[in-house]
Amino acid sequence: MATKAEKLIEVLEPLAEGNGLELVTVEVAGTKKNPILRVCLDTPQGGINLDQLAEAREWVDAAVDELDPFKESFVLEVSSPGIDRPLRKLSDFERFAGEDEFIRSIAVEECDEGVITMPVPVAKMHGWSAKAKEADPELFIAGLM
Repeated sequence: MATKAEKLIEVLEPLAEGNGLELVTVEVAGTKKNPILRVCLDTPQGGINLDQLAEAREWVDAAVDELDPFKESFVLEVSSPGIDRPLRKLSDFERFAGEDEFIRSIAVEECDEGVITMPVPVAKMHGWSAKAKEADPELFIAGLM
């Protein structure tokens, strides 16, 4: 069963592409009575501007209203991903190949000689791994190949 965020991604991703934008992530936060829907968008080249975000808010709002994923009213936040841009799709990993990325993970699949294999979404990347940073088992630094 798909989560609300996954259902929203299915609806919003093609709309974003149709508007020349990239859907970076969708997050459902807040409480059941006061949900917050966070939608992060960017341009394929990076650097979305405020006018583009204002336009996007209108079609995002219309699409979410049509899907009606919340029983109560909700707060909609449409923003750029900022410096902490999450990597969600294989194309994100390819785009930022060679960059140092900080990765947070709760689950670790395997640890061998300081190399930790990460779960989804990086599991899609065959053999992709990260080295532990500092003593925090939930924070990893990786050189994307």
